[in-house]
Amino acid sequence: MELDSFVEERRREDNLPGVSLAVVEGGRVALSRAWGLAAGAAFHIGSLTKLVTAVAALRLRELVDLDEPVREPGITLRHLLSHTSGLRRGPYLTAPVPTEERLAGVLPVFPPGERFKYSNLGFALAAQVLVRAADRPWKELAREILSDGGPPVPGHQRDHYRSLVRPGDALRPPPPIAAPEGAGDLVATADDLARLLAALLGGGLLSPASLAEMATPYTPGYGLGLRVGRRFGRLCLHHDGGHAGFSALLRAFPDDGVAGVILCNRCSARAPLSEILDLALRPRLRVRPPEPERLGRFAGRYAGPGRRIEVVGDQGLTLRHAGEEIPLRRLGPDRFLQARGPLSEHLLRFTLDRDEPWECVTGPLRWAAEEEGLWPLLWDGLSRGHSCDPRLTGVYSHPAVGDVRIFPRHGRPFFSFFYGEEVPLQRVRGGRYRIDGGMLDGEPLLFHGDAIDAGFMRFERRAPRPEDLIP
Repeated sequence: MELDSFVEERRREDNLPGVSLAVVEGGRVALSRAWGLAAGAAFHIGSLTKLVTAVAALRLRELVDLDEPVREPGITLRHLLSHTSGLRRGPYLTAPVPTEERLAGVLPVFPPGERFKYSNLGFALAAQVLVRAADRPWKELAREILSDGGPPVPGHQRDHYRSLVRPGDALRPPPPIAAPEGAGDLVATADDLARLLAALLGGGLLSPASLAEMATPYTPGYGLGLRVGRRFGRLCLHHDGGHAGFSALLRAFPDDGVAGVILCNRCSARAPLSEILDLALRPRLRVRPPEPERLGRFAGRYAGPGRRIEVVGDQGLTLRHAGEEIPLRRLGPDRFLQARGPLSEHLLRFTLDRDEPWECVTGPLRWAAEEEGLWPLLWDGLSRGHSCDPRLTGVYSHPAVGDVRIFPRHGRPFFSFFYGEEVPLQRVRGGRYRIDGGMLDGEPLLFHGDAIDAGFMRFERRAPRPEDLIP
């Protein structure tokens, strides 16, 4: 499909106020387009800031040693820039911006270097180390790498920072927020970011050795300030960014000399931005990308207690439920996100047996392939035999971040936080639990009856709604 018509379709279907796209090819900005707003518009770029922090650290090698401990217990700059410091993820957008004094009292939840754990606190600390070493303000260090885009365009959201937006939903301005320096504070245009990518791909900012260092995965999937993976069968360096009212996505294919960045002034727009960026980049890759995988094996009718769903399609899947047709967006080999409808904001996961699906799961609800007749065995209700405290089960809400859900599965309480993430809780003592996986891996969750504390945030219990799927 032609790019303009596809973007306008995505803007209409996904309620995107404005989109700005820039593509780099052959060391220059080869494409720069904007839809719904003026060319050259500036955006909050969220966690794309982390790329700038990593570049700044590598440019200051004469002042800092990436492998010298910068704080106890033996945390180095390399740990901070590769998300292996073990530090907690950190305060979200409405929490106080972490100062060096505030960070000093934060202990890691895992030993440094043991595993990947995404940490905004880690990058905030890295920026503070660079500021102290260079004896210059952070903004000055950052603007040597990425030009200041000026005041950002107005951001938009439907309900809260991570709420999904459906066609026709009324959008509103986001609340005022403050993001940590070095972790999510910068503002830029798509062209500014594209010129940064062109300089990186061409070695204009860093030596080839430093570029290779950035692209080395220190844990599976993450280098220094960038995710490292494969897309279309090619090496792909990438990162996304989220901010109240804004979304950002960046991808670079260094073996092809091709990169792109896309920005939007609406929260939680990663899925449509990914589709647009793919359409702009794929034709420019030197090797023809493989055809999209056919997904017809997931199609079929699934039955559960009092409910039936149908999945139809081949190259793209649609869920039919309660008279609605809901597009499914793929998140992994067997995981999909429901873009809208009564089951939105819930992950849909298929269980495969010899590559054939026999059940699918959404939160606490499960369906079996209808012809198997197995659904009576699959219901994870609140009745007999599980150890999940029913007082804990429910939906809790934060005014900026949105909802989290706690529900029983296989006899354990599960915690749903952010799209596509459902992880078990491990009971420690009293009202304390430990989050076992995901973005808040290893961090404590405290239950207060009408509220929970998780990730430096207080979530208050709210009244259930039909779409919550909590029994």
